Amino acid sequence: MRPPPPAYVVQLGIGTGPPAAVHVGGCPVAGSRVRPLDTEQARQALLDVEACSMCRPDTDLGLL
Repeated sequence: MRPPPPAYVVQLGIGTGPPAAVHVGGCPVAGSRVRPLDTEQARQALLDVEACSMCRPDTDLGLL
């Protein structure tokens, strides 16, 4: 059995590039290069990284 996905994830860029986007955990667009985030980390990340336009973690977090 697989553990549940984290609440939020940040999609990592290629190599040492900046993160690409913040996603709600389990978003199919996030891909495999992700790092889990808790709620507060996701809020902080959204200050510098764009939100996924499909799963809208910014809306989920009440930032819009």
